[in-house]
Amino acid sequence: MQAGTPADRPAVRASLLSAGLLTAALVLSGCASHIPPGVAAIDPVTVIATDKTVIDHVAGWTTGEDCSSVRAEKGGHWCVQPYENDPVTQPLYCYRTLGNVSCYAQPSNHPADKLIGLQEGGRQRTW
Repeated sequence: MQAGTPADRPAVRASLLSAGLLTAALVLSGCASHIPPGVAAIDPVTVIATDKTVIDHVAGWTTGEDCSSVRAEKGGHWCVQPYENDPVTQPLYCYRTLGNVSCYAQPSNHPADKLIGLQEGGRQRTW
């Protein structure tokens, strides 16, 4: 008959140590990011180019919102509704002047001015 507690035996001690290490590994891995190595290599490039991680892009595609971890780290919301910048554009009336082309928001009333271009929706190209 052996004296002492069951934890004094080598087999029991090894089992308890294994169980403790496994529990610690499971607890600590709950805070880890499980990103595949290929994605982890691309992530810095996408953050530099777009201020979004690969996960941000996937979240944005699935939700239809603008998601950015960089914005969230700065104190903003992670996902926001996309901003639609549809400026109201007016047509430009373009006339040839001395060695140049001048464009105006309204047509000229001067009879000598000859319209050389009408750009619907504002200045989109140059002559």
